[in-house]
Amino acid sequence: MERVRQIIANLVSNAYNYTPPNGQITIHIRRDQDEVQIGVKDNGIGIAPEEEKRIFERFYRGEDPLVLATAGNGLGLSISKQLVEMHQGRIWMESQGVPGYGSVFYVALPLKTPEEKNKKISEILDDDDDAYILN
Repeated sequence: MERVRQIIANLVSNAYNYTPPNGQITIHIRRDQDEVQIGVKDNGIGIAPEEEKRIFERFYRGEDPLVLATAGNGLGLSISKQLVEMHQGRIWMESQGVPGYGSVFYVALPLKTPEEKNKKISEILDDDDDAYILN
């Protein structure tokens, strides 16, 4: 579960860093048959269409001035992709590439055991006493 938290934390951190003050970040979590889908949506700078194919590459950072002005090494999304794939999941994004319309990053992770498949999402994501409050 710790690696799943790392994935979500990275996506939320990116959304926070690339969304202007008073912007909006929304996290959706839902169950779809035998998987849990997580979406992190923002109304930030968006990702240009020509950058979409490279967004999960190691060390890749976009060309937007806000990206260049924000500390980072371009590993977060690459690591997130590796972690998702280690869990036999999928990660993808959607963006119109227009500032203010932002991006949505999605993660889909399979529910592998019969016990997981019979649990509610809140039980799967809250399997210990850790809690995260996002403002």
